[in-house]
Amino acid sequence: MTNYLLDSNYWWGYEVTLFKSIIFCLDSQTTELLYFRMLRQYHRRECQDFVLIQIADILTEFIFKGIGTRKNMVKLLQDIENALDIFVGRKCYSAKNKILFLEGLCLILVGDKQKGATLVDHAIAVAVYVDDVEEKLFFKQMLKKYVT
Repeated sequence: MTNYLLDSNYWWGYEVTLFKSIIFCLDSQTTELLYFRMLRQYHRRECQDFVLIQIADILTEFIFKGIGTRKNMVKLLQDIENALDIFVGRKCYSAKNKILFLEGLCLILVGDKQKGATLVDHAIAVAVYVDDVEEKLFFKQMLKKYVT
């Protein structure tokens, strides 16, 4: 499956779904290679909302791998900023909210507690406002796991 994704010249929804399905079992080098390939393909490209939601899920998994190993958090923050460009001017508010929460979490972990806490608090407030109990619980679990 990895070879198929590496050989695909153009990623559609199928390739994103495939990547999302196998990301948990890939090593970090392969994950990073496929992740940046996906970002290049979808940067400023029109696509359906379900693809954007899957990209957000992949980004979330990518960030968790980075946070888990605590390798080069500054680079991880740059990767998040690059990925956020995909969502500029598009809907998928819940996906963007999750990514902004993870950016805030990373900022807290690198020592920028004020800016990170602002993003985290805002993301939690949005989840409460839209009554997304699952996302609110997810945010609280991640804070408990990584910050306390």
